[in-house]
Amino acid sequence: MDLDTIKALIDSMAGSSRPEAECREGAWTLKLTRALPPSATQSQAELSEAAEHGSVKVTSPLYGIVHLQPSPDAPPFVAIGQQVAIGAPLCVIEAMKVFNHVTAERAGTIEAIVIGNGEEVDAGQMLMSIV
Repeated sequence: MDLDTIKALIDSMAGSSRPEAECREGAWTLKLTRALPPSATQSQAELSEAAEHGSVKVTSPLYGIVHLQPSPDAPPFVAIGQQVAIGAPLCVIEAMKVFNHVTAERAGTIEAIVIGNGEEVDAGQMLMSIV
């Protein structure tokens, strides 16, 4: 693995929100990891605890880019504290130029939104919680 390849991988990871990346070439394996800021770790822990007390986690159905609003100049689909009904649109995940709608599976109030508009998300990653 040459230095230019390593630098390209570092630049690629720096431009994304992914916490880790791994690349193998021949006998070489390069693993890059990013430490989460303490506030992000705390919010995830707090949300996990809240889930045990009646909150429902809304997770991404697939890997892609999350869009919290239908278009750049439109208001967000939902906001913290907003009431939602079953089937209400919460966000859109873009994968391979296909837009996959994420909807509320239960009625309630948006308790937290833990991702930002335009961030990459993995399948199963928590997006928000509903109480």
